[in-house]
Amino acid sequence: MAIDQSTFLDLRELQSRLASHQHNNSLFTFEQGQIVKRSYADVHNDVAAACAKLTAWGLRPGMRVGIRAPNCYEWVVYDLALLELRAVSVAFTDDFRSAKAADLFEKYSLSLLLVSKAEGNPDREGDVPIAYLDDENSNIRVLQRGVADADPEYNEIGSIFSSGSSGGLKGLILNRRGVEAT
Repeated sequence: MAIDQSTFLDLRELQSRLASHQHNNSLFTFEQGQIVKRSYADVHNDVAAACAKLTAWGLRPGMRVGIRAPNCYEWVVYDLALLELRAVSVAFTDDFRSAKAADLFEKYSLSLLLVSKAEGNPDREGDVPIAYLDDENSNIRVLQRGVADADPEYNEIGSIFSSGSSGGLKGLILNRRGVEAT
């Protein structure tokens, strides 16, 4: 049985879809014990601001950006910004909390690591760019890794980690078409 792929949402068009639906829909999050409602226009503007920051820091398509933070609205914003900029997100679970930032950069070829201010002052051993996704930053310059045209169709959108059924942590590559299909 063939699957009709014309009904799939193209992840490369999420930001433009937010703009076109900004008057009728909202995003709800749970923050500090309260439900917070944001219009799609607000989300669109926040994603555009995150894109501008990431671009100013030197981020280019194909670069890998780690995110090590609790689930929060800012994570959603930066994840959408990374999709818009065609960067590859690497979502680190709590299993990586004690990992040294320099080791994460080396092992996962990161250009930037985004963390939460709640994490405190992240380990800055080595000369690696770490930025807060929920606070102000200054003097951020990404490591110039990645090739802008290495994945012109933007098939690899990210990596996540799961213990799966065996209990051992495994890295999983997120394929754009697989995510769109689900």
